[in-house]
Amino acid sequence: ISSSPPATSLTAVRPWYIAAAMLNFALGGAAVSGFANVYRYNRDAWMTDVQVTQNRRLQKQNVLLSQVDMFRQDIRDHTGAFSQKQGSYIVVVTLIIGMM
Repeated sequence: ISSSPPATSLTAVRPWYIAAAMLNFALGGAAVSGFANVYRYNRDAWMTDVQVTQNRRLQKQNVLLSQVDMFRQDIRDHTGAFSQKQGSYIVVVTLIIGMM
């Protein structure tokens, strides 16, 4: 009686086992590659969204600053018109008082 292990033990290399391992590695590599592509696409889309959001905020801020400038110019125009009108009234009132 010999004490050597039978040919079907774990020490024997089975061709189907090697093929299954290679298939698993290939499928795993394809899955990782696919995930990397999806991640890269998603990251590019996210970066584009970030840039669009920043540009939108900047544009909104510029519009609000332009609106504030227009309001200030309107106040200057109204103040200037009021001062000119008051100047005209002062001249007319001075002439009327001078005639009395």
